[in-house]
Amino acid sequence: MPKTIHVSLDIEGALANWPRRQFKGMLRDENGLLLSPDEARRELLRLLSSGVKFIPVGKCDNFDTNVGCLGHQTESQENVV
Repeated sequence: MPKTIHVSLDIEGALANWPRRQFKGMLRDENGLLLSPDEARRELLRLLSSGVKFIPVGKCDNFDTNVGCLGHQTESQENVV
């Protein structure tokens, strides 16, 4: 049976390789306001230091912060992107 894997962000890779401008508009605070690039970098550093290695890019109900999306069984190939 086909499996769908959602996209996730490797926090360590983003922090090591992305220029500052890549973090613009990336994360929101608890009130829904966009974080500045520096605030987003700080939040990712905080997450990484707490043991989170990956964050989901979109909605995923089968996500592990150490490895990313664990996959979702799909009915047919039509659902696989």
